[in-house]
Amino acid sequence: HGGNDPIFKKDGKPCRVTDEEGVAPGTWRARVARFDENDWYCLRVRGVNYLGEGPWCSAYIRTFGPPEPPVDFVPTLVFLTKLVVKWSAGDRPAGEDIEGCEVEILRGSRWMPAEHATEEDQPKRSEGTYWTAGICGLAVNSSVMLRVRATNWKGIGEWTEPTEMHTQSEPKLPFNVKHYMEVPDKIVLEWEVEDPHDAEVTSCEVWLLGHVLHESVKAAVTGVDGPDAKAIALYHKLHPSLVAPHFWPSIYDEGGEPRRVEGIKWTATITGASQEVASHNGVRIAGVNAAGRGMFLRSDLHIPRVPDEPKYIELVGHTGSRASLRWYTEDVPHAKVMACEIEMHALITAKKVWSTPEYEQEPTKKNDTMWEAIITNCPKGTAESIRIRACSGAGKGDWADFEMGATE
Repeated sequence: HGGNDPIFKKDGKPCRVTDEEGVAPGTWRARVARFDENDWYCLRVRGVNYLGEGPWCSAYIRTFGPPEPPVDFVPTLVFLTKLVVKWSAGDRPAGEDIEGCEVEILRGSRWMPAEHATEEDQPKRSEGTYWTAGICGLAVNSSVMLRVRATNWKGIGEWTEPTEMHTQSEPKLPFNVKHYMEVPDKIVLEWEVEDPHDAEVTSCEVWLLGHVLHESVKAAVTGVDGPDAKAIALYHKLHPSLVAPHFWPSIYDEGGEPRRVEGIKWTATITGASQEVASHNGVRIAGVNAAGRGMFLRSDLHIPRVPDEPKYIELVGHTGSRASLRWYTEDVPHAKVMACEIEMHALITAKKVWSTPEYEQEPTKKNDTMWEAIITNCPKGTAESIRIRACSGAGKGDWADFEMGATE
């Protein structure tokens, strides 16, 4: 610094290198002493001969000391009882001065060496300044505190600040559970369950609230096709202790097993929920991953009623034998209106016989509540009476009557 003369080590003054193979001619060497650790210096050198002194050639160098605390200490792979971690041991070129690293784990109030099950799990250089290690012997679904330090020929470096990491965990409680009935005795369930970090949900379990039959009543409530729902409901009302509700694994419709729809949304179609025991229907749902099964979420099943009769039926257009109709329906809770039916008969006929009309356009849902249809077989010069009803998974609703009037 400031053009000071260097202090050379013993036998370290500048000298020509002549006793080493592979060294280019004209190579010189010097050993300079008394530098501070982890500091920058500017050195310069020049040649001297009998004609005088040559020009200076300068270069900046940095001295080494014990390594600084590593940086970028993060997990790269997360398992049930193991973590694979990585860190950067310094910004020196390729980290060549780093000889090794140590990882410690906080157990209780004491820091202890982390467990490395195999040679492959030992701290080792991976690429450039980065090192990796496998931390083993951890508990499932647990939080651990880790720290790391590096060593070189100058000594042992400082520890990093403690870093919290987590092993794989079971799924959390499902949420946003919805259900609706597509056809009688079949209920479509929809729910959401989040994927824990590095342990995605692989399946879900759905359990339906059923009835445990006491031996003394099994014969009385069992028919040719198995337990009779109405008989079970009657016995539950008269003898609650003999027909107790209990959760059982659900019976799924064909192809209706729990499956991921998209993102964190799941669905399943179950059978066996009946209106006779509606007050005791319920499900519980849990996510499953590599760490195990999460906690069950209990949700009630409300068996839906049939749709209300359609409202505001109107004749949009009526020319010749072609009639355009419009009407409105509303979904009842947990049962979407899936279709509508139309029947008609001519008022001039002696006997009132309802029949299905011919369609140019069958009943079609236009928005959340509006439906339309076009009938093509309205006889000319007659007055027609029609009726419309809505259909859902819970069944068919009541008819709504409408008089179209005579065709022109």
